[in-house]
Amino acid sequence: MRRILTLILTIIILAALGVAGLLGYTLMEGDAPTIALVPDIEAMGGEAVISVEVRDKGTGLKRIQGWLIQGNKEVRLKPTYNFKRLAWWKGTGFGSYPVAWKVEPRKLGLRDGSCSIRIEAEDASYRHIIKGNISRLEKVVQIDTVPPVIDVLSSVHNIRRGGAGLVAFRLNEPVSKAGVRVSDSIFFKAFPYGAKNTYLCLIALPFDYSGSGSMFIEAYDPAGNKGMAGFAHRVLGRRLVEDTIPISQGFLQRKMPDFITFFPDLKDDYKSLFLKVNSELRARNNAKLKEVCSSASLGTIQWKGRFKQLPNSIKRAGFADHRTYLYRGKKIDEAFHMGLDLASLKRAEVPASNDGTVIFADYLGIYGNTVVIDHGLGLCSTYSHLSEMAVKVGDPVKKGDIIGKTGMTGLAGGDHLHFGMLVRGVFVDPLEWLDAKWIQEHIVVNIPPQ
Repeated sequence: MRRILTLILTIIILAALGVAGLLGYTLMEGDAPTIALVPDIEAMGGEAVISVEVRDKGTGLKRIQGWLIQGNKEVRLKPTYNFKRLAWWKGTGFGSYPVAWKVEPRKLGLRDGSCSIRIEAEDASYRHIIKGNISRLEKVVQIDTVPPVIDVLSSVHNIRRGGAGLVAFRLNEPVSKAGVRVSDSIFFKAFPYGAKNTYLCLIALPFDYSGSGSMFIEAYDPAGNKGMAGFAHRVLGRRLVEDTIPISQGFLQRKMPDFITFFPDLKDDYKSLFLKVNSELRARNNAKLKEVCSSASLGTIQWKGRFKQLPNSIKRAGFADHRTYLYRGKKIDEAFHMGLDLASLKRAEVPASNDGTVIFADYLGIYGNTVVIDHGLGLCSTYSHLSEMAVKVGDPVKKGDIIGKTGMTGLAGGDHLHFGMLVRGVFVDPLEWLDAKWIQEHIVVNIPPQ
């Protein structure tokens, strides 16, 4: 009996020691929190956010606090973050915590120049009584509260709805981002050009641009200060062409099977399938073209002179034509045509309209087999309904290089080339870029000498 009691007592003592050891290990752990600036910053402007990610893999975070230090001046960032224990034998439960302090250096009495950010984080381990699990991060940054100064260099900004233009400007300091904003909703990225801090920016107006809002240059320095400048410009009108297109049963039977994979539930109703294709799929495909062209990355002018039209071709449909579709004499749908339809010989060779790099070559719904070429500064040309594609993504091309052959893939009723142009994802009239005089008087004239 005594042996059994001794055994039980031994087990109880060992269990107690185990629990105590576990609690001791947990509550006295010695791993300090980690601190990281996310994102890392090198400068602060007139208004700045100091974002910090703090983590602790032990007892959890107890306190996070920060300061801005400049010379003998210390400014405590508010608030200080404090976390309570869940119980005396537990930590706080906060293994990580994102902190964001909004600061305005001038209001805090800090001047432009060098400044230190100091962040301290303490965990909930009882070890702090003896030694302390406290981490510290210090980072020297520059306070810069003066926005960039913009000097507009170009002067001819007569831009048609559905047309393009070019703005040139110079800045007084390096910037992290610069471009032209149109009506607060569309931003056109500017690219460095020639002399120090000189930029070129291709801009465009949607064909249905309302004319409301304003057009201005924006520039952001590394500290986040925004400089703005307006520029003289004139918005020209556009006469929209109305077009009526009858949709025959023969057309539906010939073309709709191509699109059943997109809308399989409508495989037995070609009229409804056409309506889906002409609206929903068209919108999806246009969005893809805008996405591809918005990400065009060539920052220098690749094109040379006027753009080349499909040889021996005639125009069948124009840019921004308003199309009304009739079925058995009644209107069933409408759409805008965002390019030029050019007809030549069947399966005619299609040349690249100008120098550039292929950034898309694939099947694209209503546009069928499509090639997109980046010509620099955000300018792209598109070639659709191709029967064959002779290039792939990444291929450099010169004006006149054969990139494919005309066809009737996609929603084309007959063999032709759908030729389009976009500026940073905004569809523009290709006729402007096929005109050497227009390019000279609206683009080249605004490019400053290097």
